[in-house]
Amino acid sequence: MGKRTEEQWRKLIQLHTQSGLTIKAFCIEQKISISNFYKFKKQFKSSLITPATESAFVALHKPKSEPKPQQSDTIELHYQQAHFTFPDTVSADYLVQLVNGLAV
Repeated sequence: MGKRTEEQWRKLIQLHTQSGLTIKAFCIEQKISISNFYKFKKQFKSSLITPATESAFVALHKPKSEPKPQQSDTIELHYQQAHFTFPDTVSADYLVQLVNGLAV
């Protein structure tokens, strides 16, 4: 092929970007000189970078969460129709003795 126009080189450079090929493989496939590819890529580099018309950032809003149930600092014991509430600092030994006494 003869001398390529500026527009043809622009299209080739864009096509390479979309191809996923290495520059060497792309140039072989397209039958173009690697040195010319780099020359035109460098020449067009500034024009290929276009300013974003929209921000790349997206505003996020934290969804309103439902209030979490409060964790109690108590231990509840339900045995038949009796209900006992103890602070969470009560000793395990005391609770064992209580349960054993209820089982009698």
